[in-house]
Amino acid sequence: RILKELDMIRIKQSNSTQKNYITAKKTMWLHSPGSGIFQTKKPVGSFVKRGDLLAVITDPFGSLQKYELTSPINGMLSAITTYPHFFEGQQLLELSHTREESDLSLDIPSFEQDIADN
Repeated sequence: RILKELDMIRIKQSNSTQKNYITAKKTMWLHSPGSGIFQTKKPVGSFVKRGDLLAVITDPFGSLQKYELTSPINGMLSAITTYPHFFEGQQLLELSHTREESDLSLDIPSFEQDIADN
């Protein structure tokens, strides 16, 4: 907004005035069950069901040790920690309990798409 007010960038006008909102009744963080390299299997905004595979943590030194992180609830994946290496007990993923469960993913737009660079 500041750059727009200074006439340094122009913002594209959106045709859509309807906003999609999700009401979260409660959120919870899932913690790493072990140390290793973290790989997500679902993007932020995905609706997940209990038992869905969310992430895998593998040993960076090549052992066969692997931890699979599954969803304990039906809800939405609302945040993912992006640091690739984790230690046991660190926060990895945030799940939100939502009113409505859906198989559709929430479209989370990037603000960079709204910048007109003419």
